[in-house]
Amino acid sequence: AYGQYSRLSSEWLSLSDGNVDKKLMGGIKLKSVPDFPSKSLNDAISIIASRNDKRALEVASFYNDLQMSIKNVSKIIKPYGYGNAKKNKLLRAHLFKVKNKLINYKYAKFNKLFKLEFKIFIGAGDLKNAAKICNKALNMFPGYYRWWQKCGQVYIWMGNTETGLNFYYRDFM
Repeated sequence: AYGQYSRLSSEWLSLSDGNVDKKLMGGIKLKSVPDFPSKSLNDAISIIASRNDKRALEVASFYNDLQMSIKNVSKIIKPYGYGNAKKNKLLRAHLFKVKNKLINYKYAKFNKLFKLEFKIFIGAGDLKNAAKICNKALNMFPGYYRWWQKCGQVYIWMGNTETGLNFYYRDFM
């Protein structure tokens, strides 16, 4: 399940070669359950082991890898702060890349949804709800000029010329 959950982000980071599960935390199974520095974690793994030894090893493998990952990251992170810029330059570049892809995905997904809703309301002659969709779209994407134009047109059709023109003026500013 962890591999399925992580597959998309691994693709975005160009880390995937088809065998994601083995490369992620817990991908290589331990032969025995180690003693973790957390009594709660040790107790939880013991409960799991009493029901399913294989699953307990999978859980322990994940937390063992997580512990090693935290140790590695803690070497470059300043106390109560972020990492040393020289040491985490690659990480920051990857995070920037992922952030941009998420923003673009979110943008495309919601913009497409807003366009569809807008067309439905215009087609049904429901200008009030079309205006609501325009305003929602503008709140999410204030720099997208077409929504300013669409809002302007809808408000003019509704008889509110002054508000409609203000949307058009905002588009040109």
